[in-house]
Amino acid sequence: IEERPLAAPTSDADTVRAALRDECERAGRELRSRAVFAGTVTLRVRFADGRVDSRTLRLAEAAAADEALVDAALALLARIAPGERPIRAVGVTCAGLLAAGAAPALFPLQRQQNR
Repeated sequence: IEERPLAAPTSDADTVRAALRDECERAGRELRSRAVFAGTVTLRVRFADGRVDSRTLRLAEAAAADEALVDAALALLARIAPGERPIRAVGVTCAGLLAAGAAPALFPLQRQQNR
Protein backbone atom coordinates (compact mmCIF):
# COMPACT_ATOMS: atom_id res chain seq x y z
CA ILE A 1 0.00 0.00 0.00
CA GLU A 2 1.41 3.33 -1.03
CA GLU A 3 1.07 5.85 1.78
CA ARG A 4 0.31 9.54 1.50
CA PRO A 5 2.55 11.43 3.93
CA LEU A 6 0.97 14.25 5.91
CA ALA A 7 2.70 17.65 6.02
CA ALA A 8 3.67 16.90 9.63
CA PRO A 9 2.67 14.16 12.09
CA THR A 10 -0.65 15.11 13.63
CA SER A 11 -3.49 13.83 15.77
CA ASP A 12 -5.84 16.53 14.43
CA ALA A 13 -8.93 14.61 13.29
CA ASP A 14 -9.85 17.08 10.51
CA THR A 15 -6.37 16.93 8.97
CA VAL A 16 -6.29 13.13 9.04
CA ARG A 17 -9.83 12.87 7.62
CA ALA A 18 -8.95 15.30 4.80
CA ALA A 19 -5.89 13.21 3.85
CA LEU A 20 -8.02 10.07 4.01
CA ARG A 21 -10.67 11.64 1.79
CA ASP A 22 -8.00 12.60 -0.76
CA GLU A 23 -6.73 9.01 -0.81
CA CYS A 24 -10.26 7.62 -1.24
CA GLU A 25 -11.00 10.04 -4.08
CA ARG A 26 -7.77 8.96 -5.80
CA ALA A 27 -8.71 5.29 -5.35
CA GLY A 28 -12.25 5.96 -6.61
CA ARG A 29 -10.95 7.71 -9.74
CA GLU A 30 -8.67 4.77 -10.45
CA LEU A 31 -11.50 2.25 -9.97
CA ARG A 32 -13.82 4.19 -12.26
CA SER A 33 -11.14 4.66 -14.93
CA ARG A 34 -10.63 0.88 -14.96
CA ALA A 35 -14.42 0.22 -14.90
CA VAL A 36 -14.20 -1.93 -11.78
CA PHE A 37 -15.76 -1.98 -8.32
CA ALA A 38 -14.00 -2.70 -5.03
CA GLY A 39 -15.17 -5.48 -2.74
CA THR A 40 -12.78 -4.54 0.08
CA VAL A 41 -11.02 -1.43 1.33
CA THR A 42 -7.74 -1.55 3.24
CA LEU A 43 -6.45 1.35 5.32
CA ARG A 44 -2.80 1.60 6.34
CA VAL A 45 -1.74 4.14 8.96
CA ARG A 46 1.86 5.05 9.79
CA PHE A 47 2.18 6.68 13.19
CA ALA A 48 4.76 9.33 14.15
CA ASP A 49 6.72 6.70 16.13
CA GLY A 50 7.13 4.61 12.94
CA ARG A 51 4.63 1.91 13.92
CA VAL A 52 2.35 0.81 11.07
CA ASP A 53 -1.13 -0.66 11.40
CA SER A 54 -3.61 -1.71 8.75
CA ARG A 55 -7.12 -3.11 8.61
CA THR A 56 -9.36 -4.37 5.83
CA LEU A 57 -13.13 -4.05 5.56
CA ARG A 58 -15.34 -6.07 3.22
CA LEU A 59 -17.95 -3.77 1.70
CA ALA A 60 -21.60 -4.80 1.96
CA GLU A 61 -21.88 -4.00 -1.75
CA ALA A 62 -19.03 -3.56 -4.22
CA ALA A 63 -18.47 0.15 -4.90
CA ALA A 64 -16.45 2.69 -6.84
CA ALA A 65 -18.15 5.80 -5.41
CA ASP A 66 -15.91 8.08 -3.36
CA GLU A 67 -18.36 8.34 -0.46
CA ALA A 68 -18.61 4.56 -0.04
CA LEU A 69 -14.82 4.33 0.06
CA VAL A 70 -14.55 7.26 2.49
CA ASP A 71 -17.17 5.72 4.81
CA ALA A 72 -15.26 2.42 4.86
CA ALA A 73 -11.91 4.13 5.45
CA LEU A 74 -13.30 6.25 8.29
CA ALA A 75 -14.75 3.14 9.95
CA LEU A 76 -11.32 1.50 9.71
CA LEU A 77 -9.60 4.63 11.04
CA ALA A 78 -11.80 4.53 14.14
CA ARG A 79 -10.59 0.96 14.78
CA ILE A 80 -6.91 1.69 14.14
CA ALA A 81 -6.40 5.14 15.62
CA PRO A 82 -8.82 6.42 18.26
CA GLY A 83 -7.33 9.91 17.88
CA GLU A 84 -4.65 10.60 20.45
CA ARG A 85 -1.60 9.17 18.58
CA PRO A 86 -0.01 11.41 15.95
CA ILE A 87 -0.26 10.02 12.41
CA ARG A 88 2.50 10.53 9.83
CA ALA A 89 0.93 8.93 6.72
CA VAL A 90 -2.20 7.15 5.45
CA GLY A 91 -2.80 4.83 2.53
CA VAL A 92 -5.95 3.33 1.01
CA THR A 93 -6.16 0.38 -1.38
CA CYS A 94 -9.06 -1.48 -2.87
CA ALA A 95 -9.20 -5.19 -3.66
CA GLY A 96 -11.74 -7.85 -4.52
CA LEU A 97 -12.26 -6.05 -7.80
CA LEU A 98 -15.28 -6.84 -9.96
CA ALA A 99 -15.75 -5.80 -13.58
CA ALA A 100 -18.46 -3.19 -14.04
CA GLY A 101 -20.73 -5.64 -15.90
CA ALA A 102 -20.56 -8.10 -12.99
CA ALA A 103 -21.03 -5.62 -10.16
CA PRO A 104 -23.86 -3.57 -8.69
CA ALA A 105 -24.55 -0.15 -10.18
CA LEU A 106 -22.37 2.76 -9.13
CA PHE A 107 -25.48 4.34 -7.62
CA PRO A 108 -27.75 1.43 -6.66
CA LEU A 109 -31.44 1.83 -7.39
CA GLN A 110 -33.81 1.61 -4.48
CA ARG A 111 -35.82 -1.57 -4.39
CA GLN A 112 -39.43 -1.20 -5.31
CA GLN A 113 -41.90 -2.33 -2.71
CA ASN A 114 -44.27 -5.13 -3.57
CA ARG A 115 -47.84 -3.94 -3.97
